[in-house]
Amino acid sequence: MDFSEKQKLKQLNRVAVRKLWPYFTKEDISLYDNGYIGFHPDITDEIVDEITSKIELLDEYMHQYYQTAQLDFHHQSERGCHILSSVFCLANPSWKLVQGVFDFEDKNQVYYHSWVKKENIVFDPAMRVVTTESLYEEFFLPKYCYQKEELIALLEQTGMFTYYEEDLKDGCVNPIGQMFYYRTEKAKQAASEIIEKLEQFLQSKIK
Repeated sequence: MDFSEKQKLKQLNRVAVRKLWPYFTKEDISLYDNGYIGFHPDITDEIVDEITSKIELLDEYMHQYYQTAQLDFHHQSERGCHILSSVFCLANPSWKLVQGVFDFEDKNQVYYHSWVKKENIVFDPAMRVVTTESLYEEFFLPKYCYQKEELIALLEQTGMFTYYEEDLKDGCVNPIGQMFYYRTEKAKQAASEIIEKLEQFLQSKIK
């Protein structure tokens, strides 16, 4: 990718940023289900199989427990990066949750984002991109990285899937203007329910 192409990408707005996957994958895409996940040519078949098989399970899980909210693991992308990445990390402890920002040319615009990584591989479940960490970080700048145990501790403070460090620091409010119940017994209860439901579901799928 030459300099002019990078400059064009950095000028994209919040909506267009989700269309970056053809650049990450160099137009080399693999068909998955009734949508697409773009796999970089360097990604091994083993990783492809691991991700797609887990997504099939998580699709079913999200439909089963979050159907009323119309959440779908594979297709939910609008503001869905935090929940998708967090759920994937909880279900796959060999992957770490990463949270950071998109490197807009206009520094007044900040696009907060979540994804997961394993060694030098990045999976962005909201944008449905699997690529090398070095290529991904040309566009998205990591700020925080969590193992599963650290993620659980954050869930117990927030009770929900969010941009954890920044929201805990700033006292983030939800779209209808009510404060989240951070650092309370309700948060711990909510976290326990999230984790328990996911673990029960995954255990039910082990043959």
